[in-house]
Amino acid sequence: MSQTLPKLSHHLVDDAQYNLLRSVGYLTAAERRDIVDACEFGDIAHIKDKRKSGEPYITHPIAVAEILAGFRLDRDTIIAAILHDTVEDTEVSDEQIKQRYGETVSRLVDGVTKLKSSSHNKQQNKAATFHKILTATLADPRVLIIKLADRLHNMSTLDAVRPEKQRTTAQETLDFYVPFARLMGLNDIADYIEVLCYRNLDSDMYNKLSDKLLQHGLGRNFQRESIHRYLSIVLNNLDLNGLVKVLDNRVVIYRQFFRNRGEINALLRHYAFEIVLDNIEACDKLAYYLIKKISD
Repeated sequence: MSQTLPKLSHHLVDDAQYNLLRSVGYLTAAERRDIVDACEFGDIAHIKDKRKSGEPYITHPIAVAEILAGFRLDRDTIIAAILHDTVEDTEVSDEQIKQRYGETVSRLVDGVTKLKSSSHNKQQNKAATFHKILTATLADPRVLIIKLADRLHNMSTLDAVRPEKQRTTAQETLDFYVPFARLMGLNDIADYIEVLCYRNLDSDMYNKLSDKLLQHGLGRNFQRESIHRYLSIVLNNLDLNGLVKVLDNRVVIYRQFFRNRGEINALLRHYAFEIVLDNIEACDKLAYYLIKKISD
């Protein structure tokens, strides 16, 4: 990182800015300068705002931008993430963002900005906001991606809010954002968010299962590799050309445990694999062999 970063309002904000700039090395020098400018602009806009933890508020949107940088998102998305709460929570206007960073950034920020109306109750405002996000996402999917990264960071830092608020936010996220993310094909980020939802819905249950997964980690890895080797041998014996991939099914285990109160020891024996073959006939041949093996 060749450029010298400006000092911002707090050492935690400086750290957040530094981490973000380390993550956006794939962007051009001019784009990175715009991101530094957005960090400074957002820092000034949120200068009086604090998170429930006491940290400067701007550390949150910068962290959201860093999450998006991990997916190598473009300059407009990164800047919109940094400024995603400015219009909603500060004196900054849509027009100011448009003039400084362009129409696309302004549109993305507007897409994730909550609707508030004094004539509506909280639930009506929330429903209107969801509708707005859906509509904006149809025009530009980056709106949902920013909102999901926002949720991901919020879900990972809910410890500072009261337990009732943790559960309400987690249930709302599980009911709306996770299914919509999967509908859009954003399964990786949806998996992270879903697991965090369970942690905030019932920390005791979450810790119980997490401890078990940790205790049985080496054994599960050994069993997974054994099954992987077996499936590869089967393909070879059946003269099938294919690829066996081990899948991370932890989110499925958490889901079954929380929704169905699944028996932990049984869930620990659940594994997931993806087998890619050349054609349907090959899939049928393998399926017939495996079903016969199981029935025998």
